[in-house]
Amino acid sequence: MPNSQKICIIGSGLTALTIAYLLSKFKLQIDIVEQNRSIKKIKPTKLALSKHSLDQLCFYGLKVIKKKSNVVKNIYLHDSYSSISLKQDLHFSASNKKEALAYIVDGNILFSDIIKKIESFKNINFIKKEISSINDNKFYKEIIFKDLKKENYNLIIFASANNIVLLSKFKLRKVIDKSYNEDAYVFNLHHKKIINNSARQFFLKDGPLAFLPVSRTETSVIWSIKNNSINKKYVSSKKDLSKFFNTHFKNYLMK
Repeated sequence: MPNSQKICIIGSGLTALTIAYLLSKFKLQIDIVEQNRSIKKIKPTKLALSKHSLDQLCFYGLKVIKKKSNVVKNIYLHDSYSSISLKQDLHFSASNKKEALAYIVDGNILFSDIIKKIESFKNINFIKKEISSINDNKFYKEIIFKDLKKENYNLIIFASANNIVLLSKFKLRKVIDKSYNEDAYVFNLHHKKIINNSARQFFLKDGPLAFLPVSRTETSVIWSIKNNSINKKYVSSKKDLSKFFNTHFKNYLMK
């Protein structure tokens, strides 16, 4: 029997779709509102999930993601006072061989799996319209669209963090604009087959760098670099970047 409660989720990215999918299991009526809905690939493509989070997704029917995930058995943290000189400071490991600290999954696989499922759900509806106003009444929340049509909801969930205009316009939350004077880069390194179950975080002088084990032949790298760093020169050239990683981090990938 359908639940009489009606939920609105603003946004159509991975976060919004995951929320909609999980709430649909409680027979709630759900509208996903996004003016420019897109089902293209998402970025970043690699995600780290805790064991509990992955178990919950599997419990609610998203079992394919576990089969296509990579287990993280170890997490290493390295500190540095220069841009390259590294030392290992902290090491976290799983309690036994069957346990995992985390799982690395392809966000696009999860995204595609959820899309396929929710598009067949009768209690989930996609609304591709621009929002004109949001009103908070005593017993419900009211959304008025640009075409003047109205919808009432028991709850509105905003899951479109990049929509700063909408956030500011309706004061859905306080927006803090702060620049760290850094640029973040994401790379996928393809290498020879190794036992790849360790995640590493390097706290470099010019910004943090992380290695996430995607598979036995692939590692995802997330690197935040200060705008005035000399290391900026490496990210503009695939050849220079490959040489940089092979020179300074190859040994860590082999462990």
